[in-house]
Amino acid sequence: MIRPIMHDPLFLAQPSAPAIPADKQDTVDELSAEPARLANEFACTDGLPAVIRAREASAIGFLGNMPCLRDMMNQVTLDLCTRQFADDCELYYLCGDDFGQQVASYRMFPRVWNKRLDCRNIACDPESQNLMLETLYQRLSDREEKAGDGASQPWLVIFVHASDDVMQHPLMKYIDKAAQLHAVFLFWAKHREQLPQGCRYMVRLFTNVRSGLLVDMFS
Repeated sequence: MIRPIMHDPLFLAQPSAPAIPADKQDTVDELSAEPARLANEFACTDGLPAVIRAREASAIGFLGNMPCLRDMMNQVTLDLCTRQFADDCELYYLCGDDFGQQVASYRMFPRVWNKRLDCRNIACDPESQNLMLETLYQRLSDREEKAGDGASQPWLVIFVHASDDVMQHPLMKYIDKAAQLHAVFLFWAKHREQLPQGCRYMVRLFTNVRSGLLVDMFS
């Protein structure tokens, strides 16, 4: 599915209320079916902000020139910091020099602070990127081993715009199943060929206008 979007995605939104089965609907309350009806009616309305369900995506790719990518990264970061509870998600930035100054401005956000390592989750040089890659790999490995124990885990939102060395790290094997481990990868690139396989959604940003296309790669 391809949908027009504005630069205001709602990430990690709580899933919409499912439709009530017909045999369980209150026949007296005629409004019980309205939420599902309205959601379907306005699902593809032009000009409205798109809802990207990162909880189900595992990986999302963003395509565009650098000004568009920087603008969208700001939007996503602010969205996560203002719409989610403090303990709901942790933000990690594996970015190259193109985003170095920008992600440094996020350093004061509580969700960027790593209590375990007593540092910020911002890695723009090879040494810090290696440390973050190993940390994330260990955390996802632990979650994989403990899958099904019912423990509540904060979501790990991993922003990636980095070198081939980063993309070849074993951490990337979790792209296909990140959502099952309460994690989501956000990849930022200028060209489609630079995105890894496994991205559920692709967001193509238009140049010089605050809009783009949201493509569901699995539909």
